[in-house]
Amino acid sequence: MSDKVLAYTLLRLFVGMNMFLHGAVRLGENYGAFIAWTHGVFADTWLPKWLITLEAGLIPPVEMTIGVLLFLGFQTRLALIMAVVLMATLVFGMNLVQDWALVFRHLVYVFVFSHLVHNLEYNQFSLDGRRSLAASK
Repeated sequence: MSDKVLAYTLLRLFVGMNMFLHGAVRLGENYGAFIAWTHGVFADTWLPKWLITLEAGLIPPVEMTIGVLLFLGFQTRLALIMAVVLMATLVFGMNLVQDWALVFRHLVYVFVFSHLVHNLEYNQFSLDGRRSLAASK
């Protein structure tokens, strides 16, 4: 395994684990608290309550799905695109409440996701890589 493949694999695994755990800790007992917290954050915005509830309800399972896909390296490109779309919704919301520090942190995630997309050729140690290798035989 080349250093570039190793570096890509380690970053993909770490980001996948991080995304999975972001979603996992918000589900279960914390799910209602997360939705309530989100309502509080956006209480003074023009966003309708139903939209806040929908977004807050979808964030944890979407994060978990992205995390599993990235960790396994399965449908990696799609998972990374999903991650950027998720970040776009979060950046939009955080701009409405003017939480500039959180906007910047989300942009760091977008940079990492974009870096992974840009370097997909090094995604060889993954389920996608195995499928690609099997298809070329």
